[in-house]
Amino acid sequence: MFYQLDQMDTTVDDRCSAKCPRFAEFLHYNFEVRRLVYRQGRFRRAGNGGEVDWEEKIIKDESFKGTKAECVYEKLLNSSTGFKKMIQKFDGDFPVSHLRFINDPSMASNTRKAYATPPSNYVIDITINGNSSKDASYQKRPNLLVAKTIIHEVIHAEIFRKLLSLSNNNGSINAITLSNMLQNGDYPGILDYYARFGANDFQHQQIAAYYREVIVEGLKEFDNSSNADQLYEDLAWEGLIYSNDPTWSSLSSSEKTRIKNVINNYINQYQNQSCQ
Repeated sequence: MFYQLDQMDTTVDDRCSAKCPRFAEFLHYNFEVRRLVYRQGRFRRAGNGGEVDWEEKIIKDESFKGTKAECVYEKLLNSSTGFKKMIQKFDGDFPVSHLRFINDPSMASNTRKAYATPPSNYVIDITINGNSSKDASYQKRPNLLVAKTIIHEVIHAEIFRKLLSLSNNNGSINAITLSNMLQNGDYPGILDYYARFGANDFQHQQIAAYYREVIVEGLKEFDNSSNADQLYEDLAWEGLIYSNDPTWSSLSSSEKTRIKNVINNYINQYQNQSCQ
């Protein structure tokens, strides 16, 4: 969860669960990040080729504008106060990092919905699969699952933002500095996952254990709680189903099958859904 990452304390999730029952309150409980000096010129250069939303100061690449993905993103901002608070971590005059949304109409994968890349020049990119010939594209997927993908990737971006605040090297993460800090035992919460699963894999393990309920609450707000809570719980697992993940592995075989069937059935039922 965000509070767990911010405080780097492996026990804080129990404390926050009592204090932050709602998505918006949960995210509001996040820490005040250490600020870096923000240079307006640098941000303008980072935004070349894309539109900067000066109200939220989120960069929208030209490829993202006018798409169903942008429509879902805007609906998330309007419907979920929690998502808006999450986005605002990249907002303001002195953020640790900025966020840019990109649509890739030629993404080759038929399973990859999107991905977030580590910060470069203080900008973290979230690239959405916009290849309409692929089942994983936002065009073919239900709106609720496109919303899930955006929330999921913004959580990745939030983790990158936190790592950048710890080991900034001119707008990029200094892997050596980060590794040394973790090995020194300064941040036991993230060290636990970093040591067990490695730099490339620890994020999904941590999301499954600590952020899944954040995704659930975001989906409920986006969908105005028009379905049973169990549906949102099941859909939040999409993108977190890994055989080496201890949270997923702790479920029974029948429960895993049930969740996978719910996700597949939902996709089939609402395939090619439009956003207005």
